[in-house]
Amino acid sequence: MLCSRPFSLERALHKDREAALMRLVTAPRRQLLEGVTAWLCGGVFIYALSIFGLRQLSKATGLDFVPCLLKQFTGQPCPLCGGTRSALLLGSGQGLAALQMNPLVTVSLVAFGCWLILRLVFARDVETRLSNLTRVIFLLTAVLINWAYIWTQQSTQ
Repeated sequence: MLCSRPFSLERALHKDREAALMRLVTAPRRQLLEGVTAWLCGGVFIYALSIFGLRQLSKATGLDFVPCLLKQFTGQPCPLCGGTRSALLLGSGQGLAALQMNPLVTVSLVAFGCWLILRLVFARDVETRLSNLTRVIFLLTAVLINWAYIWTQQSTQ
């Protein structure tokens, strides 16, 4: 049986791009720091400043500050417990130690850094075809797995 249309590499690549769950798309230059991007960058900057400030205050006073209210009141770790220490370890170049401290925070910070570089330096953005429900299920599953990991790490210490 003969095909009515000849094979086209361009058409095949276009179909592959449509089928992909994630792909890079060009982000308009005027939108690089608008909306969510500016809020995310600002939030991460304020978070980093607060981590640095708490660390310096902790060193100066000799007191151990616990920023997690759940752990402070119940003694049980929250899903993000160790996130501050993980960010500090990652910032000092100790990636494996940061991953052991809190995998979710470490992976999220690295992914955010990669996304920010793609967005600001290369003017590219990541586009996904996942539904909002799939994204929420994925996020909740990651948080629960991370919480179980942190819980088992704390109980073995």
